Amino acid sequence: TDNDGNRTINRISICGKSGRGWIFEFYTLTRNSENVMQICMTGVEKASKTGNLDLLGILWIKTIDSSGKVQKIEGPALTMMKAEYKKAAASLIVSTSGIQNGGTVQVPAGVFKSTKTVKGECSFLGKTYKSTIWYHSSVPVTGMVKAVTNDKKYVTELIGFGLKGAGSFFR
Repeated sequence: TDNDGNRTINRISICGKSGRGWIFEFYTLTRNSENVMQICMTGVEKASKTGNLDLLGILWIKTIDSSGKVQKIEGPALTMMKAEYKKAAASLIVSTSGIQNGGTVQVPAGVFKSTKTVKGECSFLGKTYKSTIWYHSSVPVTGMVKAVTNDKKYVTELIGFGLKGAGSFFR
């Protein structure tokens, strides 16, 4: 919710794998628009462990327009878009403190015992966010269960996970 009371709902799902890449789906709903995009990325596990965003690769991007038509961007057409996404990722600076025991955390996806926490500081588009992030080894790919900013203004919670993938807006 922004300062004017306008709400944004974001859903980030890992919908499966395609070859050597994970398929991430990004859904955003605002008062004025609804957008869906999929990105097939490689190097996710290594980038997550090291924090090195240069390890991420983009194999393809899919979008759905307002009429429901799916567009897939790959090959030479993707080259220019890769540069833009890489520029956006490079503007994201994350620093973390040591890993600590996080205890038990309850989120919509379930109860997670013996979590690990990390204190993080993230700068994005000129604004800095400090947060606590909980991780659990049973959650595939990133391990993230919950994240809460220090001011409690933003909370991200895992609503489901598994190896079969989330339901997709793409048919």
